[in-house]
Amino acid sequence: MAVNLLTIVCISKDNHMQIKKTFNSIANSTTNSKSKINILHLDKSKNFIQAEKLGKEILFEFSYEFFYQKSSGIFNAFNEALNIVNSEYIYFLNTGDTFLNKKSLELIIDECQEDKKPDFIFFDIGFFRNNQFKVKKSSIDIIKCLNLFSKEFPSHQACIFKTNLHKNIYYPNYFGSDEFVIRYFLKKCISKFSYKYVENVICLFDLEGISSRSRISILQFFHRTYGYLLMGLFHRIFADILKLYPICIFRKNIVKITRRIIFVFDNL
Repeated sequence: MAVNLLTIVCISKDNHMQIKKTFNSIANSTTNSKSKINILHLDKSKNFIQAEKLGKEILFEFSYEFFYQKSSGIFNAFNEALNIVNSEYIYFLNTGDTFLNKKSLELIIDECQEDKKPDFIFFDIGFFRNNQFKVKKSSIDIIKCLNLFSKEFPSHQACIFKTNLHKNIYYPNYFGSDEFVIRYFLKKCISKFSYKYVENVICLFDLEGISSRSRISILQFFHRTYGYLLMGLFHRIFADILKLYPICIFRKNIVKITRRIIFVFDNL
């Protein structure tokens, strides 16, 4: 694989409509840097030939590579991609997620080409809820990002990683393991890694995934809790308790109160 500036990794499984949505947002991007960008598509669809065909048809102007996923699960797919990618930076854009607009990709490229070459670049993301556009902001203050239940913790769709550093940090194959990796990077940033926060929305987040649901079943709760215990993400267990019925009815108010309590203790 040729060494490029940026590899965009897209993971898919039997979701061809979402593949089209994401790939069209990449293809419609306005950038003079297409030769510096590689699209790595890992797929585990039953009809993987169709998935590859979509990628080739839509992303014909880019360097596009298709791989059939050998493992199972999205985070194992992330790890497979890390073993393949040979670019300077890596960005995970889930199928279903899209760039905010035609200039978003060029904004990412510009930041990757800065003279200081930060090891970790993170942005804001947007989403639509009840037909209203909302922004999930990150924060230039890493301590704020690392606070439990922080609204300013960056989503992985907002994060650009230096590939050679990320190759030493793998995703556990459990719910929330993207948070595990991002927290690792942020903690290293405090003392060692160079980083940059860019106050711009680059991505529209797809709210259809299970991690975005406001209500989950008991079975889903225990499945996710197992992973959180292994990774030490204990605050995520509490967050999932609030997604159980009937507690989920009062979730928003409980989260607000919890954040206020944490804020008070942090400022004592």
